[in-house]
Amino acid sequence: MKSLLILSQPRSMSSECFRIACKAIPALKNPETPGQHIFAGEVLNEDYSPSLAKCKRYFPNQVPVYNLLDKYREGYVIKDVVQTGSVFTYLKSAPQNYNILVMDRRVEDVAYFMWKKGWTYPIDILGLRHTSSKNEATLVLLCYSLIKIRREYIYPLNATTITWAELTTDHNVIFDKLESLGYKCKRYDYIDEESRKIARDKRRERQTPLYKRIEKICKDIRNEL
Repeated sequence: MKSLLILSQPRSMSSECFRIACKAIPALKNPETPGQHIFAGEVLNEDYSPSLAKCKRYFPNQVPVYNLLDKYREGYVIKDVVQTGSVFTYLKSAPQNYNILVMDRRVEDVAYFMWKKGWTYPIDILGLRHTSSKNEATLVLLCYSLIKIRREYIYPLNATTITWAELTTDHNVIFDKLESLGYKCKRYDYIDEESRKIARDKRRERQTPLYKRIEKICKDIRNEL
């Protein structure tokens, strides 16, 4: 059976998508083995795959990434949030190798939660070394790089997409999407009161001064592109 590749940006709840897909599609395997820890199917993350140690995050045309994609293309659920460029160029030449589900969360949400974690590594795609300095210029570069990655490597795939709002409000949507890709799913309701509260709390953070600042930055970037 063709593998499922869940593609997203960090802090998008793609790990939740991965867990749901693993439970709902028994025919597909989690790539983690007793001798190899791989968090939430991230086989393309160099933290879990030593063969990618010399690869650059988000850059296209990286052969070690291609090799791992070839390895896992049958019978697995895998996820990627850091090798989007090479995933795109791989799929451009071999679109038949994977079923793709894109987890699409607002870029403002992604930038906000990455900034709070101190994660600025998407800036590497601009040819600039990411920094831990939390200043306005770095925040602008983070937002710009996230928008660039989406526009160049995610949206052109025209893949089946689920939004964060859909995932957190209607448990049937993800199963509808997976079944549209040809998988037989065991449906279950993964949305409980705790997850509803977490989603409400996340939405409330959109009213904070930092989030409003990020919204303005992203709007200005879009207007310039």
